[in-house]
Amino acid sequence: MHPDLSWARRTVGPPLLITAVAGGLAALQPGGATVTVLTAAFLVLAPATVAAALLRNVDLLSRIAVGAGTAIAVDTVVAQTMLSVGAWSVRGGVLAVGLLSALALALVPVPSGRRATPPVPPAGTPVPSDEPAGAA
Repeated sequence: MHPDLSWARRTVGPPLLITAVAGGLAALQPGGATVTVLTAAFLVLAPATVAAALLRNVDLLSRIAVGAGTAIAVDTVVAQTMLSVGAWSVRGGVLAVGLLSALALALVPVPSGRRATPPVPPAGTPVPSDEPAGAA
């Protein structure tokens, strides 16, 4: 496994896989209670997963809270927009939320794997040595 992408596979991978399966089934709409549950899961997990991935330097509880709030906000904005233009459908809502989540997922930065180099001290600055003070 490439070391640069290991964080993405652990953090974003499993929820994204579940979200993709749920979104695919919800878009197909074969019917049944299972698809209804998967549609609801997709509408919550897609924006929440992307929001959590964008906040990878924040603690887990904050990521969950922001993800849940983002999911509610995205779903509400999509539903209100589709209702206001008279284009509401479950399939259209799932596709719109999926598209917005995919576009936002493209914004997730991939770490380069390089560590930051320490700054170079200005010329004439004494460099600390590894020897204890007073040892000669």
